[in-house]
Amino acid sequence: MPNIEIKGKVIKVDYDGYLSNFNDWNKDLAIYMAKKDRLKLKNDHWVVIEWVRSYYIAYKGPPRLKMIVKAMDGVFKSDNNSSAGMTQYIYMLFPTPPSPLKSICRYAGLPKPTGCI
Repeated sequence: MPNIEIKGKVIKVDYDGYLSNFNDWNKDLAIYMAKKDRLKLKNDHWVVIEWVRSYYIAYKGPPRLKMIVKAMDGVFKSDNNSSAGMTQYIYMLFPTPPSPLKSICRYAGLPKPTGCI
């Protein structure tokens, strides 16, 4: 199993880059992962990541992308004020293939999601 070293701490991840232990997560790790994906995390990214982490703690599993879109629609203003506009915004924030949900979960320290929608 691969490891990531952040500030002298070795963190175990699986072969897809997802944390082995949810409690090993920290913001420096998320920044490191995003940087490897050529993404700079900004305020809107952190809002999504922190919401997803809270959801995971409360419900013991990652949310579906539709749930993230619905939750963020109340936080961010989408251009056309529709779920389609917010979906596009989430895809723009987290453009790394294969899906925003997988990137969000990886940056948030969650296990690899089994579905994307």
